[in-house]
Amino acid sequence: MDGGRAHPTEAHRFTNRPVRLDGTLHWDVLALYQGGRSSTLSAAARATPCCEARLPAPP
Repeated sequence: MDGGRAHPTEAHRFTNRPVRLDGTLHWDVLALYQGGRSSTLSAAARATPCCEARLPAPP
């Protein structure tokens, strides 16, 4: 954040390929979950110390 404004950046990209099951296309939910998880971990690794200061202390 700069002056109260957020500046989002791309942290991670992943493909979104459908799967064919019984002749019908479906979302590949497991691959989407994996991609979302990887994106979250990548963004967390790039977090700045100012963001860490806002997290509550662990018990």
